[in-house]
Amino acid sequence: AAINRTRQRIQEVIGEYGLPTLMEAQRRILDLVQASFARRLRSLPDGIWRSEGFLDHDGNEKRLYRIRLEMTKRDDRLKFDFTGTDRQARGAVNCTRVGLESGILSAILPMLCYDMSWSPGGVMPQIDIVSEEGTINNALHPAAVSMATVSAIFATSHVTSGTIAKMLACSDLRQEIQANWAPAWQGLTMAGHYADGR
Repeated sequence: AAINRTRQRIQEVIGEYGLPTLMEAQRRILDLVQASFARRLRSLPDGIWRSEGFLDHDGNEKRLYRIRLEMTKRDDRLKFDFTGTDRQARGAVNCTRVGLESGILSAILPMLCYDMSWSPGGVMPQIDIVSEEGTINNALHPAAVSMATVSAIFATSHVTSGTIAKMLACSDLRQEIQANWAPAWQGLTMAGHYADGR
């Protein structure tokens, strides 16, 4: 319903102002967000910060899976290097490259873009991501990914939040540090029989 309503409203805007005007407004929003994000990054100290997190179950068995992150900030760029992250799991906790990017953005937007428009298209040009394919947060087919949002994506967001918080702690924006509200989350499914056999 939300997508249908959005589509309808966009068509109404195009009908009123024309497609060229809509596209120019979109371009200006992206340019504004990119410039604002670059300015925010330039105001922060250069450096390298590290964080790691773990998933302790893959949906099939108890096993630790490590997500490692080294974040480097230089001038107006952020580099997220996930080298050392464990290989993709047998269970459904993995995420694909899109999930990896989503996990990073879900930390960047509230922690660094709290006073600007949230536009991933304006943020992504300022970041670099290093991640080996076939890992738990950059899985390849036929890896199972149905629990990704509550496992590998969430854990990726957690380690990203950790490195951003460390960077903010070294800056004049210390008051903007946000605590992680949870390191990861696993949905629990319970099944069984009642005493009467149901």
